Amino acid sequence: MELREENHTCEDESSIAAVDTSKLAIRPIEVSQIPEILLLDADPSIERIAEYLLASECIGALLDDAVVGICVIDTLNAATAELMNIAVDPAWQWRGIGTALMRYLINILTGRGYRRITVGTGCFGHQLIFYQKLGFRAQYVAQDFFTDNYHEPIIEHGIRHRDMLRLELKL
Repeated sequence: MELREENHTCEDESSIAAVDTSKLAIRPIEVSQIPEILLLDADPSIERIAEYLLASECIGALLDDAVVGICVIDTLNAATAELMNIAVDPAWQWRGIGTALMRYLINILTGRGYRRITVGTGCFGHQLIFYQKLGFRAQYVAQDFFTDNYHEPIIEHGIRHRDMLRLELKL
């Protein structure tokens, strides 16, 4: 799950007000409710997205019935779920919506008896910090994952993503 060429910085976070979570509705949604642009923000391959959406569960963060954030999860086995995609509309980023989505996801998966959540991400960038703040730990590096599995290079902060870092959160 990566961003195409973007200039996100963690410094942006301090100057943006958090969303009043009492006005944020987080709930399962249908694939048809997800703005495609959100899916593509986290994974630039429409082909890969189409593959994993078939067997995945979608959760949306809604403000006034508008989808402002999404996460997509898939079951790997009875104990492990994989976060396939998480994205927040750029106009609403750095306001706690991604964290609220993840807390919701952690709660429902814990309630279902899962013992871990895995995710694949780039080896640098703000998304890695996001996952680490939530307690995810590095498991291994899938070398050349992005160069071998994506037709177009994925560039962030002027650096091409090559390897995928696999992370895990024990529930």
